[in-house]
Amino acid sequence: MLVALLHCLVPVGALYAQYLPFTHYTVDDGLPTNAVYGGLQSRNGYIWFCTEKGVSRFDGYTFRNFTVADGLSLNDVWDLREDRHGRIWLSSFSGKLTVIDGEEVYHLFEAKSPAFSGLQVFQTGEKVWAVAEGLNFLLKPQGEGSPLDTVPFDASRLSRSQKGEPLDIPLFLSPDSLMRIQSGPPRVTIESLASGESNSYTLPGFTAEVAEEMAALEGMVAKSWAGGGMIRYGGGSTLYFFDIKGWKLKRIDLTSYLDRIPDLVRFQELGPNFLIQTNLGMLVLSPGGTVLDVINLDESQLCNIHRTFSDREGNIWVCTKENGVAFLTAQQRNSQLMPSDVRQDVGVMHLAQGKEGQLYAGTRNGRVYALKGNRLEGMIAPGKRALNDNQEVRALRVAPWGELWLARSTMGVERFRLSGGKVQKHWLSQEGAEVFGGQGLHDLPGTDSTVIVGNKDFAFHAKNNWVAIARGGISMVGVLDENHKVKSWQRVSEKRAYSSAFDAEGRLWLGHLDGLSRYSPAGGGAWNEDASLLPGEYILDVQVDEQGRVWAGTDGFGLMVWDGHRLSQVKGTEGMRVQGMAIGGHRLWLATNEGVIQVVIGEPVAGSRVEVAFTRANGLPSIEVNAVAVDSTYLYAGTSKGLARLLRRPVYFNFRPPLLTVAPPSGLNVEPQLAHCEAGLFCFRAPPPELIFRFTGLSFKSQQKIKYYYQLEGVDAEVRQAATREARYTDVPPGDYRFTVLAEDVEGLRSEVAEVRVRISSNFYEQALPWLLLILALGFGGIALHKLRMHRMRQANAREAALSKQFAELELRALQAQMNPHFVFNAFSAIQYFIQINDREQADRYLSKFALLMRQFLESSKSRYLSLEQEARLIRLYVELEQLRFPGQLAFDFQLHPSINAGTTLIPAMLLQPFVENAINHGLFHKKSGGKLTIVVRPGVQDGLQCIIEDNGVGRKAAALMQQRAGRSHRSRAMRMTSERLNAIRVIEGYDVKVETEDLYGPHGEAVGTKVVIEVPEID
Repeated sequence: MLVALLHCLVPVGALYAQYLPFTHYTVDDGLPTNAVYGGLQSRNGYIWFCTEKGVSRFDGYTFRNFTVADGLSLNDVWDLREDRHGRIWLSSFSGKLTVIDGEEVYHLFEAKSPAFSGLQVFQTGEKVWAVAEGLNFLLKPQGEGSPLDTVPFDASRLSRSQKGEPLDIPLFLSPDSLMRIQSGPPRVTIESLASGESNSYTLPGFTAEVAEEMAALEGMVAKSWAGGGMIRYGGGSTLYFFDIKGWKLKRIDLTSYLDRIPDLVRFQELGPNFLIQTNLGMLVLSPGGTVLDVINLDESQLCNIHRTFSDREGNIWVCTKENGVAFLTAQQRNSQLMPSDVRQDVGVMHLAQGKEGQLYAGTRNGRVYALKGNRLEGMIAPGKRALNDNQEVRALRVAPWGELWLARSTMGVERFRLSGGKVQKHWLSQEGAEVFGGQGLHDLPGTDSTVIVGNKDFAFHAKNNWVAIARGGISMVGVLDENHKVKSWQRVSEKRAYSSAFDAEGRLWLGHLDGLSRYSPAGGGAWNEDASLLPGEYILDVQVDEQGRVWAGTDGFGLMVWDGHRLSQVKGTEGMRVQGMAIGGHRLWLATNEGVIQVVIGEPVAGSRVEVAFTRANGLPSIEVNAVAVDSTYLYAGTSKGLARLLRRPVYFNFRPPLLTVAPPSGLNVEPQLAHCEAGLFCFRAPPPELIFRFTGLSFKSQQKIKYYYQLEGVDAEVRQAATREARYTDVPPGDYRFTVLAEDVEGLRSEVAEVRVRISSNFYEQALPWLLLILALGFGGIALHKLRMHRMRQANAREAALSKQFAELELRALQAQMNPHFVFNAFSAIQYFIQINDREQADRYLSKFALLMRQFLESSKSRYLSLEQEARLIRLYVELEQLRFPGQLAFDFQLHPSINAGTTLIPAMLLQPFVENAINHGLFHKKSGGKLTIVVRPGVQDGLQCIIEDNGVGRKAAALMQQRAGRSHRSRAMRMTSERLNAIRVIEGYDVKVETEDLYGPHGEAVGTKVVIEVPEID
């Protein structure tokens, strides 16, 4: 049905010889020789070739060659056939009937005289019949590798009439029936080989004139097909299809589909259809004899074509006698490389289109071509030049009035009038050229004109009759008269410009080496720059669409678009070099270093995105595209290898997913032992050092760009992706495993999931001694485990006792650390100060509070945990003492959330005091006034507490700096002891107290204090 659809879409009679982008496979890629006779695709998806040096099987990656070293009787194999079991039967002149089954080669029969040749393979039920010319029996193999049965047969019944004799052509329709095409009178006779009965019929269209015409020809190629027969007599252009089922004779004229009579014609079945192979191309016929598809080949491109066939994906394989195999994907058939009269001049740099759709191509060598039908015809030849003189076409445009404007590197602006089939050249008028001060100007020898060189691009504004020239020097705008001659020149910019475009308002956009600029006429011949975009970006092309949106192609920054308000990058073009553009409707086509990119214009325009990328897979000869053009049917791409033409809406396509083949699993130096396995189960008697799975996705259009997804259940936690064709696993333990894999082709189509089941056993079960040793080992192991468990329990108890002891020691060390010598010294100094100034009341008050604080310290040291009320009382006493030391310098605020019961809520003893001490001595001590310390206790997570200690001191960094300047290096032993205590609590009792310290900063980045957040879990 798909091929029929192709026939409806493409008028086969209108096809022509195509110069197509083939991929070539030769001996350098693994073929045994470049002399290839023909080929076929087998049922399991492989491509087979017969050559003069053996048979080759291709999986898209490598060639597996079968030669006499593998068992062939002769390397020169000139035909292949496949039976319904996938066995490949070979035709050669060795006299042996040879078949390839899997990796094995079998010889089933050897004819002594005459030589064995002319093999035909028929399929009836489970039997395969081989018919050999010259033998007096039919050969009937019964099974793989088995001897042949012979069925008596009179070989003379296969003899054909010679030229000038009455017509008599025998053809096997099946192993049990023979069709004879005869004249006198013209008739078709069906003979039963089993019963000997025969019946003759008159076939409409098979007249005496046709029979006489066929009898007058010499030589014949014939094949039975679809219950009838296809015959070509002699070297004529006519094929005769005797359609027994349709009960008619159909004549097919090859010259209606090929450009001349082919020298070579072969027939081959292609599924339900029929393939006519010639040295000029290929025809595909329906079972009724209708031509469904045609591919015409250029013999100058593919020398000595022998046979051609297509595979299940619609790809084309061309077998040649000199250059191996040429391969063309179904997608690449949508593309053509336009041949030219100068084959070596193929570097197309610019494209231009006329109003009537005429396409012009400018090349690197300075030549300009016009596309005429299916060829590039030379229109403008390169000029005379000195050695190494560059004449590359830098700009090519068709003016609104039909002239072709051309700029070449070392030549001036040239104008060509295209009329009456003639090309008339005129130099651009140079009136007013003196305004450029001679920059980029050359006198034209023999004339009074001056040539403007260094030109990069043209733009036309039809309404104002302007032409803009973007140049490497001064870019300018020419004002034209009614005859399109330049009346005057106007300066625009002195920056190097590479592209130009006018918008509807008459403003000029120039793409520079360092950005995109817009210029507006200011009157009096002046132009002012009034917009600048993309500074620093190299702009290669600029276009303005009908909506006034400006599109800019950059060197490495992709495609940018300006909608009048904001600049956007088109999604999917990131990193591309956009060298040219074509705009049509709601789409853009970009010439880039990654092929031709088709962009859908979004609404709003910022939503524009890449829709399709045309690359070598689509038929481009190179992904480096210099210029692009489109019409309603075709996409044109100018590349360094020529002009390619692609169908915008591909006709040749297929939706067939890849076939997947999976080899039996293997182990490193260990083959699977299948004797004890169930059906479909591969078994290893011992764990292999490395378990290997190999698989191949058969998708020739993908040209090895296939992804594989696989998983070994029980080993892989998730599906793996790879581009390689094998999966390796090391140290897989005994057990049952299921390996799954699928292939994904270049179009995203996926194969069916293939499954391999594997069982890995151990050698222990085969011997009695290992079982006994295992039982003894288990017994001793149990005893050892019991002793080990008891030992570990004793160790755990010892560790817990050690931790308890460590905890007690830590508590004592913490108490000692909290009895900070500095604090005690400062306290007694304060008392002494109060006594000296005779302030006995203050001294008594300070001494009383100090004694009370010491008592609280000693009482708290008896318990690991205190109530929040006790901890708050201790903190208040400590802070009050510090306030007596620094009167008016320290404010204190303790805030307790009303939902917290301070008398019953427990926290680790003396948890907050070290942090309060740190805040006062290192943060607030250095503030002369206005110091404040705040403690907030509120509910935390999961019924715990959150304690926040915040000061407005100088901050940790400033305090450390002051300590350093004073020559002191502070180490807070209390903080270290607190950390060790909390770690011991977490290990022993499971309470995880978290402490986070944060430096506070003001709006200008200055330090304004420190905040400590302590998260205390609920303590039972």
